[in-house]
Amino acid sequence: QHVVVDKAMQKRDDFRNRVSQIQSNEKNFAAQIAQMEDTAKTMIDSVQLKRITDQETMMKTNLVNFKSQEQDQANALLDADTALRREQEALDNIQA
Repeated sequence: QHVVVDKAMQKRDDFRNRVSQIQSNEKNFAAQIAQMEDTAKTMIDSVQLKRITDQETMMKTNLVNFKSQEQDQANALLDADTALRREQEALDNIQA
């Protein structure tokens, strides 16, 4: 039963790390988007402006995808937490 609890804990920790990594990616992308928006405001060259605008659009799309992934991983984390608690309770009952 200890092995089952350890596996459940590892799974929970993996989901927690994934959520953290996605949140970090979101922050980085948001900062890059803000920088691109500032750069686009001062652009004179239409070719460069188009390139920056296209990159900004792509980054915004990726940011939306990250938010969706974050929600999925957060739900999986909640499920993993529940499973871990269930396994810990089973272990406690065995040991009692």
